[in-house]
Amino acid sequence: MRLYLTSLILIASIASQASTADWYCDPIDGDTKTGNGSQGLPWGSFESVIKARLINGADSTKGKIHAGDTVKLMSGDHGKIRFQTPDYQNTETITVEAADGESPTIAQLYTQSTRKWTFRGITFQPNQPIAKGFMIFRAGQVSGFTIDQCRFQSIEDATAWTDADWETKCAKYGLHLEGEDNTITNCRFYALENCLYVGGETILVKRNTFEFFLNDGIEHQASDLVISYNRITDQYNLASNKFHHDGMQGWNYTPDVLVSIVIDSNFIARSTGKYKSIPPVSSSQFQGISIFDGAFADVVVRNNVVMSPAYHAISLYGCVNSTIEQNTVIYQGMTPDKPCWIGVFVSKPRFGSIAPKNITIRNNIAPTYVLPKTGVELENNYSFKVPNKPWNAAFSIVDPAKTFTQYEPTTVTFDLRVRDTSPAAGEVFVTRKNQAGAKQ
Repeated sequence: MRLYLTSLILIASIASQASTADWYCDPIDGDTKTGNGSQGLPWGSFESVIKARLINGADSTKGKIHAGDTVKLMSGDHGKIRFQTPDYQNTETITVEAADGESPTIAQLYTQSTRKWTFRGITFQPNQPIAKGFMIFRAGQVSGFTIDQCRFQSIEDATAWTDADWETKCAKYGLHLEGEDNTITNCRFYALENCLYVGGETILVKRNTFEFFLNDGIEHQASDLVISYNRITDQYNLASNKFHHDGMQGWNYTPDVLVSIVIDSNFIARSTGKYKSIPPVSSSQFQGISIFDGAFADVVVRNNVVMSPAYHAISLYGCVNSTIEQNTVIYQGMTPDKPCWIGVFVSKPRFGSIAPKNITIRNNIAPTYVLPKTGVELENNYSFKVPNKPWNAAFSIVDPAKTFTQYEPTTVTFDLRVRDTSPAAGEVFVTRKNQAGAKQ
């Protein structure tokens, strides 16, 4: 009897689990009206599937594509996608991905107040001239989103673009995402005004590349945020753009304190020498890792390499209970004695003039440091020249040419491994051979 009951329970459990299915969309040879979504008889574009209301991840009695299913996209343009009704608040993740060996594109995607979606292996690129302020992928108040192995670009190849092209053909954002429990991994952002904005809570941004862009690589306004192992390089300096540019910038215009932010093991360089239109040494106002606006706490900036031609290589304003450790900063500009620093500052008056408190700065190498008189603890930091008072005696002054294996700023050739003969030898610093070299 016990075995019989156990079998009944197992059968009932299996029956209660929703089955999952694979569905196919082919914008070239498929037909949403006559196809059945199989690989042999695929539907048309993903846009047509949305318009036909074939998806319902909240109610398995409606539509055809349900929670847990996978939509496989064939090569071709899948159009402009828009969805935001409760039907798309999935109980389990619906995955939209490139079918094996296929290269699908989506011209634009907009979604609002939806949950549990994965987009993988898709190129997001406009299919026609774009209006000012165009966002390629905009997701507002979403949760449980995973964006993986995708490309966000205004064009496939922008190397021939003129300044006029950058002004008129460049999308304002590649991905603009707000919400909670969201992940962006292994993606490429290219030829954009701003690459990525993330806001909300519990967000991971990991192992993405950002290159050949106008303004900012990553903008963030979030708590419980991890930004790690990203590569942000090659900012194009448009003459008419008077804003400063940032590899990574955090800001907070809410009344709340944003907390628990980890910025770890990223590589940021204004130029790698890869693009002829971006000189390896310039006076561009490209900054590295910065938080300028609003209230923040529990920020960790660790193991990053920043190569900046501007003052703020790593700067925190209005942060408390935070740590800056094991970072390597290199000046990448035209004026040899121009400062490039790791800095900690009081927040701006309109954000409450919050004084730094409990800030630990240790095991860093940088050209110099700009610090307040109080609120900062220093341990084992290295500087290329005497930092500002009153911290002069708290730093070991080192010659960068004798500290790193190779240090040739005029040709942007660096091997930032620390020499065994340097006073900094034995400390833990993230270094990569030829970090800004053209051969990367």
